[in-house]
Amino acid sequence: FSYPCDQKSLRSATLLRWTKGFETTGVVGEDVVELLEQSIARRGDIKVEVVALINDTVGTMVAAAHESGGECHIGVIIATGTNASYMEDTSKIKYGLSKAITAYNYPEMIIDTEWGGFGDRSEADYILTQYDKIVDSRSEHPGVNTFDKLVGGKCMGEVVRVVLEKLTRARVLFNGKGSDTLFQQDSFPTKYISEILRDESGSYVHTRDILGELGIDHYSFSDMLLLREVCVVVSRRSANLGAAAIACVLNRVRKQNMVVGIDGSTYKYHPFFDFWVHDKLKELVDPGLKFKLLQTADGSGKGAALITAIVARLKKRNLKQQQQQQQQQQQHVTMVEQNVVEQITETKGNREQFMNGNQRINLVTNDIPIYDSFNGDIENGMIHLSTDH
Repeated sequence: FSYPCDQKSLRSATLLRWTKGFETTGVVGEDVVELLEQSIARRGDIKVEVVALINDTVGTMVAAAHESGGECHIGVIIATGTNASYMEDTSKIKYGLSKAITAYNYPEMIIDTEWGGFGDRSEADYILTQYDKIVDSRSEHPGVNTFDKLVGGKCMGEVVRVVLEKLTRARVLFNGKGSDTLFQQDSFPTKYISEILRDESGSYVHTRDILGELGIDHYSFSDMLLLREVCVVVSRRSANLGAAAIACVLNRVRKQNMVVGIDGSTYKYHPFFDFWVHDKLKELVDPGLKFKLLQTADGSGKGAALITAIVARLKKRNLKQQQQQQQQQQQHVTMVEQNVVEQITETKGNREQFMNGNQRINLVTNDIPIYDSFNGDIENGMIHLSTDH
């Protein structure tokens, strides 16, 4: 569930806000696990147990740890939007633990950064161009999830389109002759960028196809070069900003041989994105810190499956431990009862009163100082004792 939440336990979280263009009523401020379970119950034809609610970055982190055969320190998603999770020292966590349903007694905790919201309080204003501001103003949630719009794939194609529109209207591109499609909002999906940059030098096969889809047939070789350059500049900026965010977290974690698990369509399908991210990280990560980028295939899905398996195994282990403890307690009680009966039998009491059948029995003895008196029943040859001591 890749939306900002206030998580109180493994299977309880309140949705803070929708992102990535989604919007619906009756969910913000509610426990999303409870809502899902209620919906499942209303159907009545399926049985599903929700054992954990996780962010896709956490799933990527767990999947990368599994694939690397060791640890993963940071999980990153660069897809429609962008986000990251990382391992934090519990002693440094100032907010949230007091709201936990059960006490958290582990030295580290996974933190979901929700860094897609960086810039929402004007921290990134110096980065924003006139084109970013236009795209933001036309988005479903203006002024929200600023970093998502700068890095993720949802807005990358639209930023390119807005640049192309301005260049065309300024007669720098296509000799000033655009098309209704080019001037239409969201008509240039981010996948066009990947396809254009995948063209081999001098071929421009994909570029020509895309220009045809945009309804532009009056272009020159220099127009195709400029179109490609716009795609490079916008998408490389996205990679550089994503790398800057990853570098900040790496510099905070500060462990040797850190593993960064990365998943997401933008990172995966753009032909140069992974190279650009790695190249910028080498520039921004503090000297002496070593890291490894590990791209996970469907990391969020695999991680969710692994977490479910881990929770199921832990529940089974805990149940077995409880059963063993109950058995040990029962054995201890039985041993105490047997010991008491043996001592009573061997004791020379001051007074003994036995009655046949299901009658009361009272014993007072000087030889068992720990027990002042007993009340019990004789039934089928067994003495059942009870005491306040």
